[in-house]
Amino acid sequence: PMKAALRITLISLKVRVRSMTRLGWVLTAVGGILVPALSFTLGKSLAWASPEPHYLLPFLTGTLNFLLLMQLGTAFSAAFYHLYLARDLPLFLVSPVRPRSVILAKLLEVAAAGIGSYVVAGIPLLVSLGVAWYAPPWYYALSILAGFPFALIPAVLAILANLLVCRILPPYRVKEVTAALGTIIGAFVIG
Repeated sequence: PMKAALRITLISLKVRVRSMTRLGWVLTAVGGILVPALSFTLGKSLAWASPEPHYLLPFLTGTLNFLLLMQLGTAFSAAFYHLYLARDLPLFLVSPVRPRSVILAKLLEVAAAGIGSYVVAGIPLLVSLGVAWYAPPWYYALSILAGFPFALIPAVLAILANLLVCRILPPYRVKEVTAALGTIIGAFVIG
């Protein structure tokens, strides 16, 4: 099923790239430049506020927990979109592919969205903290590798929660419940 899931993900990516407008490409390019720059600047300014290295571990733990909660919030909406609102779903419904492969492909898409935001926002933040605190070389590799589960775990949880909610509730109530779930998760992240 993994080969079929990768093929489905590739087809879905082609559909999404072909449907992007010029404005979409411009916004993607601007976001790809500005978000890492802002994240790096934020990390440097936070590190300068408390320059003592013994605060590194608690601060990194807090930063990664914040990134995890952010990822959870966005993963639920991304999972709902990729599972139920994506434009490529009718194509997969008529293709000779097992449902397990389609769900695995959608899991890969949600995880890729999470990893993308981690690469664009999380890695520059962690690297800037390491630069500001003169961290040893192993810090960079360890902080980058430690962050990837923060993209994969929310994707799995979001896919499972969406499948469970849509399995239990009638289709016309799904939007209301997922909006409520998003609100609750957003309130939990903020509060």
